[in-house]
Amino acid sequence: MRESFVLDSMLGRLAKWLRIMGYDAVYSPRFSDEELIDRAVKARAILLTRDKLLARLAKLRGVKVVMLPENLAEQLVELAALGYIELRIDLSRTRCPICNTRLTRTKKGQIIDMVPRGVAERYDEFWLCPKCGKVYWPGSHLRSMVSFLEKLRVLKRQCNEGKIR
Repeated sequence: MRESFVLDSMLGRLAKWLRIMGYDAVYSPRFSDEELIDRAVKARAILLTRDKLLARLAKLRGVKVVMLPENLAEQLVELAALGYIELRIDLSRTRCPICNTRLTRTKKGQIIDMVPRGVAERYDEFWLCPKCGKVYWPGSHLRSMVSFLEKLRVLKRQCNEGKIR
């Protein structure tokens, strides 16, 4: 079973990455600490935070909490080192980075009027968010993300081998 996460307001970039990687990542900058804790309890999700007080309050309610560093790369490596995520993008599980809804693969003909003409000419694979209607395709942004995650996998391996701290 894949982990589910609830993220505090300081972790918006991480929420987007987790969603693209296929993880359920509940995030809103408007959630209060109590709402974050309630959502984590109800979903049996791991609370990801940088807030020590929030972490203490959540632990008192029996929530599993991970305190994370400020840097996105370090956050991702930490979650992978703890065994909560894999540093990979699985397009069959990818969620909308905006609303967290699982994307559905769609035919070019169904979205042809929703993407720029050049995109429709260059790509044959598309994913649609059934909730917010956003369309995604495997362009340069995805290639950059895959490359970044490969570098993080190397870094994680080096940490595991004791070559770096």
